[in-house]
Amino acid sequence: MSKPTKISDGFRLGDYEVHPLRSLLTKDGVERRVEPKVMAVLEELATAGGQVVSREQLMDGVWRGVVVSDETVTRCISELRQALADSSTKPNYIQTVPRKGYRLLQLPVALSATTSSESTADTSSIAVLPFVTNGPTETMYFADGMHDEVLSTLANISSLKVISRTSVQRYRDTVANMKEIGRELGVKHILEGRVQRSGEMLRINVQLINCVTDGHVWAQTYERALTATNVFEIQSEMAQTIARQLSRNILPEEQQRIDRRPTANLAALDNYIRGRQRHETASFTALEEALALYLKAVEQDSNYADAHFAVANLYVDMANTGLISIKDMVERGKPFVQRGTELDPDNGYGIALVAEYEAQAGNPVQDSVYRRALELSPNSVPVLAAHASHLYQSERYAEGLRQVERALLIDPLSPKLVYNQGGLEMRLGHFDRALLAYEKIAKLDPESPFAVQGFGMATLGAGQLAEAAHWADRACESDPLDFETPCTSVIVYDSLGNKTLAHQRLDEALALNDKAPLPLAMQVYLSTVEGDHNAALKIARASLANQLEDRWRSHQFCLRAVRDEALRTGDYAEALAWYHQLLPETTTNIPNLSKFNAPKLADYVYLLKVSGDRVRAGALAEHLLEKLPALLGPGVNNFPMGIPDVDVLLALDRNIDATNALRDHVESGWRVAWRWATEANPAHDVLRKDQAYLAILKTIRADLRNQVAKFNAEH
Repeated sequence: MSKPTKISDGFRLGDYEVHPLRSLLTKDGVERRVEPKVMAVLEELATAGGQVVSREQLMDGVWRGVVVSDETVTRCISELRQALADSSTKPNYIQTVPRKGYRLLQLPVALSATTSSESTADTSSIAVLPFVTNGPTETMYFADGMHDEVLSTLANISSLKVISRTSVQRYRDTVANMKEIGRELGVKHILEGRVQRSGEMLRINVQLINCVTDGHVWAQTYERALTATNVFEIQSEMAQTIARQLSRNILPEEQQRIDRRPTANLAALDNYIRGRQRHETASFTALEEALALYLKAVEQDSNYADAHFAVANLYVDMANTGLISIKDMVERGKPFVQRGTELDPDNGYGIALVAEYEAQAGNPVQDSVYRRALELSPNSVPVLAAHASHLYQSERYAEGLRQVERALLIDPLSPKLVYNQGGLEMRLGHFDRALLAYEKIAKLDPESPFAVQGFGMATLGAGQLAEAAHWADRACESDPLDFETPCTSVIVYDSLGNKTLAHQRLDEALALNDKAPLPLAMQVYLSTVEGDHNAALKIARASLANQLEDRWRSHQFCLRAVRDEALRTGDYAEALAWYHQLLPETTTNIPNLSKFNAPKLADYVYLLKVSGDRVRAGALAEHLLEKLPALLGPGVNNFPMGIPDVDVLLALDRNIDATNALRDHVESGWRVAWRWATEANPAHDVLRKDQAYLAILKTIRADLRNQVAKFNAEH
């Protein structure tokens, strides 16, 4: 096979089509976008046609006189391997030739004009840059709101590819030219505009630009009286004109959605816009402020469906961050999502939100619900993200990742989407890809909480606890009112043997909220590992009696304290009662297992055994052993799963197998909460004198000492 004469026109590489001008790789209809410099590295390798390309050649060809480090080249190669789903140890696409450079193992084949999708895919793609205004703060808010609304309106047209708001925000004050922006976002057209709000009048100037030719396609000035009706009318006219300019048809149902007038109340629209802008910040303070603005919009127009959906969605985010409980979310938010659906039953985003509430209420949700939502809102990033979340909760991680990748085509620079991508990669055992995702967030926005949270979870899952402690502390700094992040630090610092900082982080969490489930569970955790069983038991009993929500293992820590007291005293009635109340599945021999209940059932099965019910304990233990490998997942990403298989083997008196399983976990990098899972676990008492077991714990301590020393030396 000969190499293509013009690499930039596109080429096939193994199973992938590569489109350099759009920085895009496609395979089986799934698209993956990479950074322009990363694509430029692939172009250099493709141009070499299978010959080795040295690092120096890559630096000269890609960066052209700009001094970059070897680490930059390494990162680009890593990102290419991630995009190609390639392995550094058993490569199919990119081979590292020691001390020489890199080469492609698959020879590139030119795409002909008829097979390349380069020319047709771009014609329907558009990015709307943030609207410019020179007015006061009020006008700036309004201009941002107009920008959001125009994007939402355009997103209703299924034949258009519309880049989402998050990805275009970075170009607010950019000096980049249109060709550069078009290439970075993978679009052929850009809409830019200026908003002027003067008294009772509104003036909007917009122009549509072809990024490839840098030529004007269309321009228009809209000047109307400042009313909500006129605002939505302008958006509708603009969307229809853009579709015509790009030769795109608008379906009848899409026209209906474009012509929709969400509210006639300008004040309600204004508060909705302000609320959405605060909502995006996602800190505890910002969420509270956004809620007040959304509720005011609902008060000003009780028929404003979008505002009702916004309130409901905000409650979901508040529950996800731990600011309110799931129970509170359902009670407070469900009336708003129901009212929004009554007002606008064919709103795809609303349908996805209803599904979210049903799932949180414990009701099953079918995939068809999300398919319907996507039919109604085909370009909606929130709907795609909601579907991905549903797939994640269903433990269908590969499918969830594909939905996130679809959303990233529309919003390629969204830190939240990249964060979700990293989380799914972790669940699939791809820690290197997860870290690359979080590195991308850090480059997009160095202060983004998604970056520091992501780095923390990836290093935690990979057993790099010294690094994880650093990122957990950074996350605390990024949102000082978040009382759950310090709780992660409690476990990390305790695992590292730093009692002082573990207690300091616990005090910080309790000072922020001493009634939330996770800070209280951390009190139980620290009291347990430090041998203060009375304190652990007192707090655990109170937390369970108050029916606090199960947040990040909080129930398991409390149940374990009650169970351990039973193991010490021989009085099993209380512990069994709590397990039966909180885990109804304990009443069956073969319960349905999930990553949420399996660790608790592993503790419960040992309690069953010592309480004398060996038959049921054996049946449940065998069921757990059969299902746990799939639930634990690949690699060491079993946080918060811990090491339940070890405890189950001990319940079956298979002590040697338990020790071997523990060794396997430790060798693969497991370190999280190791003291709580081993030294402070009465189920492990039968192994206390076993030399192999003691050697494993010694290995953990030595490794963590080395991690701390290395981290301190590097920082």
